[in-house]
Amino acid sequence: MSTLYESYNDTFDKIPVKIYKHDLSGKYIWAPLHWHRSIELLVSFEGHNCISIGRNDFVFTADDWTIINSSELHSSRYLSTTDTFKGISIIISLHYVETWIGKNIFFHNPSDPSVTKKIQAAALAVYNLDETESLYPLKLMSHILELMLILGEYCVKKDVVYKIPFNEAQSKGTAFLNYIEENYSRELSLNDIAEHFQYTPSYF
Repeated sequence: MSTLYESYNDTFDKIPVKIYKHDLSGKYIWAPLHWHRSIELLVSFEGHNCISIGRNDFVFTADDWTIINSSELHSSRYLSTTDTFKGISIIISLHYVETWIGKNIFFHNPSDPSVTKKIQAAALAVYNLDETESLYPLKLMSHILELMLILGEYCVKKDVVYKIPFNEAQSKGTAFLNYIEENYSRELSLNDIAEHFQYTPSYF
């Protein structure tokens, strides 16, 4: 499992979000099986591909969207070498989501056309942002907050407590990651982390 872990998608600077814009065709529509602790919102604008989340496969077409919950294994691939896909992946820090929406939440697509319209509009606005603009970070975060409000209002599965089964070693790793995420705005050193958990730096 550790070899499938995308740690760079759980490491943030001042903005608790990573944006991946997709404009792909054929064999380039591909992402290997992986997982990360962050929440991922995947929105399709044009074309199609196949998304696998856990044991479920979905054919993603224009205007489809899905939420990949924390630590869910997922991948994507083309169905035909003539396929095209335009869309966006918005990866939001788990700590940020837990701070503003709540912990142990399971997100889902409620299959409500009005919600899809809101998600599509906000995601397309993020896609069209100019990253070279001086106010890009503020504009990005305004759209992210809009998306999080939509997720919090319409996309939390009621009466479901989402818990990831961890063994002892994984729980330690989770504690380390939680500490790093909660202090991502500081310049943490290996010694800082080791001292916080009362380990020697060589342990890491």
